[in-house]
Amino acid sequence: MSDLLKNAGLLALSVSIGGSAFAQQSSAISDLPLEAGPGRCFSRVSLADTKSLVVEDVIDVPGRVEQREIAAKYVEVEEDVVVIEASKSFRTIPATYKTVTETVIVEPARTESQLVPAVTENYEENVLVRPAYTTWKKGSGVYGRVYTEEGALPQTGVSTVMGTGELLCVVEVPAEYTTVKRVREVSPARIDIVSIPAETATVTRQVIDQPARFEEEVIPAVVKKVKVRKLVAPARIEEVQIPATYRKVQRVVQSDRSQGVWREVLCDTNGTPEHIKMVQAGLAREGYYKGPIDGVFTDSVDQAMGAFQRAKGLATGYLTMETFTALGGKL
Repeated sequence: MSDLLKNAGLLALSVSIGGSAFAQQSSAISDLPLEAGPGRCFSRVSLADTKSLVVEDVIDVPGRVEQREIAAKYVEVEEDVVVIEASKSFRTIPATYKTVTETVIVEPARTESQLVPAVTENYEENVLVRPAYTTWKKGSGVYGRVYTEEGALPQTGVSTVMGTGELLCVVEVPAEYTTVKRVREVSPARIDIVSIPAETATVTRQVIDQPARFEEEVIPAVVKKVKVRKLVAPARIEEVQIPATYRKVQRVVQSDRSQGVWREVLCDTNGTPEHIKMVQAGLAREGYYKGPIDGVFTDSVDQAMGAFQRAKGLATGYLTMETFTALGGKL
C-alpha cells in the first residue's frame, strides 16, 4: 500500500511541477478542481454503492373504458293542440237569368240547281240539190279554121263543113239549189246554282246570366294549450374513461457508483506518519483495526480502511480526505 501512497505522491508532485501544462490537460476532466493549491493531491476513486428506500405509485386497477347508457332528457312545454280539425263547408248559390231578344234562323240559307233551257232561232238555208257538172253537147257550127286542102293555111270564118262529121262541145251545167227552213241553237241549255237566303225570325227568351255555383267556407280549427313532454336529448350510449388507480409500494434502490470520480487524497506529499497514526487510531476506535499505532500504512491498515469506507458509504480505493476526516484526522 506504501507504493500506492508513493504513486499518489508522484501525481501530486506532477501537478505542482507541471503548472499550466497540467491545467490544460485537466480541462477535459470536468470533476477535477482546477483551483486546488500546491501540496494537495487528487486521485480517481470508486464511490461505494448506496441503497435507498424509494416509494413508488404502482397501478392497482388499470384504466378502462366503460359504456354507460345516458337516459333521454325531456322538458315540459306548452303547445297548441288541435281539438277540432279545421273543416270546409259549401253553400249553393242559384243561377240568375236575363231576357234577351235575338234573331233565330227558321230556314237556313241554301243553294238550288235550276235548269235554263236552250235558246234557238229559225233561219233559211239554200241546200244543194245537184252540184254543177260538165257534159258534151252537139253544136250547130264552128267558128274558126276552115281546112280546104291538106297543108293549106287555115282561114278565118265559120265553117259549116266538118271534115269528120258531127260537132260536139263541152258545156258546164250549173248546180241546182233548194231553200229549206231550219232551227239553230243560240245558247245551249245549262244548270245554274241559285243561292236562297236563310229565313229568320225574332224571338225573346230567358238565358243564364250567372250559372249556379258552390262557395267554399273554411271553418278554422279549435285549439287549446296543453302541457306536453318534449324530447331535448335522445337516449344514447356514452363511453366513459375510467382512470387507473394506484397504490404506493416501497422498494430498495441500489445506486451503481462504480464509475471513478476525482477526490482529494492523503499521500506522502501532504501526509506524515502522524497523520497515519490518526488513521490507525480512528480505525481501532471504530473496531476495524487491531494493529500497532506506529504511523506505517500497512496492508492490514488498508484492509481495515476499505471495510470502514464500505460500511460508511465512502469512496473506496484510496485514503481520501473524506475518510481521513471521518476517522478524526486533522491536518
